[in-house]
Amino acid sequence: MFTRKLLYQATAPSIPISGSVYCGFDPTAHSLHLGNFVSILNLARLAQIGFKPIAIVGGATVQLGDPSFKMEERKEPDLVVIQENLQKIRNQLESVYGNIANHGKIGQPLQILDNMDFYRETKLIDFVSKVGRQFRMNSLLNKDHINKRLNSGDDGLSLTEFFYTILQSYDFAYLNEKYNCTLQIGGSDQWGNITNGCDFVKKQYKKQVYGITTPLLIDKNGQKFGKSEGNALFLDVSSKHNMKQYLLNLADDSIKDFLLMLTFLQEDQINSIMEQHKQNPEKRIAQKCLNDELMKMIYREENSAEKNQILYGLRRDRLLNMSAAEFEKLAEEIDKDVVIRVSKQTALIEVLLKIRSSKSEIRRLLQQGGILINDQKVDQLDQTQLLHNKYIIPISGSVYCGFDPTAHSLHLGNFVSILNLARLAQIGFKPIAIVGGATVQLGDPSFKMEERKEPDLVVIQENLQKIRNQLESVYGNIANHGKIGQPLQILDNMDFYRETKLIDFVSKVGRQFRMNSLLNKDHINKRLNSGDDGLSLTEFFYTILQSYDFAYLNEKYNCTLQIGGSDQWGNITNGCDFVKKQYKKQVYGITTPLLIDKNGQKFGKSEGNALFLDVSSKHNMKQYLLNLADDSIKDFLLMLTFLQEDQINSIMEQHKQNPEKRIAQKCLNDELMKMIYREENSAEKNQILYGLRRDRLLNMSAAEFEKLAEEIDKDVVIRVSKQTALIEVLLKIRSSKSEIRRLLQQGGILINDQKVDQLDQTQLLHNKYMLLRIGKRDVRLLIFI
Repeated sequence: MFTRKLLYQATAPSIPISGSVYCGFDPTAHSLHLGNFVSILNLARLAQIGFKPIAIVGGATVQLGDPSFKMEERKEPDLVVIQENLQKIRNQLESVYGNIANHGKIGQPLQILDNMDFYRETKLIDFVSKVGRQFRMNSLLNKDHINKRLNSGDDGLSLTEFFYTILQSYDFAYLNEKYNCTLQIGGSDQWGNITNGCDFVKKQYKKQVYGITTPLLIDKNGQKFGKSEGNALFLDVSSKHNMKQYLLNLADDSIKDFLLMLTFLQEDQINSIMEQHKQNPEKRIAQKCLNDELMKMIYREENSAEKNQILYGLRRDRLLNMSAAEFEKLAEEIDKDVVIRVSKQTALIEVLLKIRSSKSEIRRLLQQGGILINDQKVDQLDQTQLLHNKYIIPISGSVYCGFDPTAHSLHLGNFVSILNLARLAQIGFKPIAIVGGATVQLGDPSFKMEERKEPDLVVIQENLQKIRNQLESVYGNIANHGKIGQPLQILDNMDFYRETKLIDFVSKVGRQFRMNSLLNKDHINKRLNSGDDGLSLTEFFYTILQSYDFAYLNEKYNCTLQIGGSDQWGNITNGCDFVKKQYKKQVYGITTPLLIDKNGQKFGKSEGNALFLDVSSKHNMKQYLLNLADDSIKDFLLMLTFLQEDQINSIMEQHKQNPEKRIAQKCLNDELMKMIYREENSAEKNQILYGLRRDRLLNMSAAEFEKLAEEIDKDVVIRVSKQTALIEVLLKIRSSKSEIRRLLQQGGILINDQKVDQLDQTQLLHNKYMLLRIGKRDVRLLIFI
């Protein structure tokens, strides 16, 4: 391939001859063109040396559009036209490869596949959540063909186009697995897509595969031949005459390279032809040879260059004396594509526009004497965004917030959002909670420094049901406490995507998402620049789905407002933008400050400090609320309760007078216990434990201990086997052995109201009961069974 000037780039200096080789052909037009012919011929050359050739007709990829070195997005294709083109391209591939194989004596047949068959049943969520993890956004964005479009100005690149390279990479992996495909070939503009495919196969299957690109055929202006460039030399029969004209008029300085690239002629044969050509350049021997070779391989036509020569010899005096019968005989003898039959009512300009690209070109040719009618030059055709600095959000329709089932329980941060849904329901919105059965499979990258592990789908389903139950329960408690009549509607966004096919979504919805805008969002940008692999395609797609959720809810439920924590700003604004593009509607977003702990970290599962809302975590929640620092308590009362500001100010005044009584903390605790667990007078319920001193404990009967266990919170009572070591019990309450060791050294652990410096399990009262105090305010009743 190198000696024929067909090798531009290769992924390895030596490529083993093994398995199959493939090249892709998207049905973007009614016909293949001369640039595609180079690839078909190369498939045949590789078949000669032992590869099995495969041609992929891109029924899926054509719906996205390859952005490689294109400066603007292709229009959304018409699916009916695609199907028509696809059949024509398939037929051409069979015909042209068959002619090439016949001419080059190649026995290996061409296998033709449609990549739509790889994706027809592929669900969006399945693909993005699983396959997407192998694609790293940083690597994809650094590819030249992607990078140039991102920096091309205007809107840059759409998600639809960006996804093209993903599918082409997956095609290679699919063919590798199903057809032992080890090599992909294409023009030099495909280098980025091909190397992506090699990388993906290596990650997915731990296999080495290869890629080769060839130089692009270029015209006299240095432009590649192609449909988008408007200079394609199509291979269909109706374009045969144009093809011949191009080949026969090819410049002498290009002809040798074309003979090397586009024919099976050996180099010594080509050198001999070029010698003959140089002796009589006006005879165009080399051009005629090239034309004859291509006519055989494209149309199976012999002696093509001579066939229409009679037309070039007809002069005006002969034309004026020819009979109608002679004209009809001439039409039978010459190529059918040189004969144009039209109605007498058709204007001559319309005929010319079928041959030349524009009226301006025709006008130029007329002015330069380049158009002859009946061998006579003629100089005329004689036939007889509004910017808003501030929103006022209208109270209209519904409001939603999303909750991904990433854990067994919601946490205190989620409670803020549920409470806010209730507040908005109070003023007239219909509240919707989305349980993210789809989005949880991707993982929200917002301000996370590393990717979440791929979730277990069984665990997700268990979590999802628990979260749904909690939403019903907690919102019900809040509505009861705040006297809100509007019920909460709970939806699973997996229901929005369950039947959504990958290609349908990416080819249609993806056009509304501009990559430049997405990549500039803080939460995306930070992950891209976080080092290591940055961001996976799976995570990147999260913001796409959250935006689509908003649009879906807007259409189906008249949802006009989305709320969330401040880390959701990027996702929410993406959603607002998408709804505006998709439905030409104005929708809104609100974020609230994140709850943070004493170290300034937000509360959350990933951060490891979540205060869960499930009943088994109630005691931890109480301990946190009752021990909240005085400088935080007013903000928490404002954010987490229905209390009016004057009530809160009054509570804070009382609190300041006797801070040791923790009046404000107890008030906050009582409010939250009502709204989370529907529990009254919570702060007082376990006070009896704090009042038990050692002399009283030592004199309590077993019956009194059992009665105490009934009266206090169940989550404060820990029942364990007598075989369980005390350290194991403590590790359920405290995070580590080092913390327990520190508490023992500092006298922070009391057993039966007595400080201990080691864990002694012999101090059981009635051989069964133990009062365990950890720190100042965490007291538990242990019952050993």
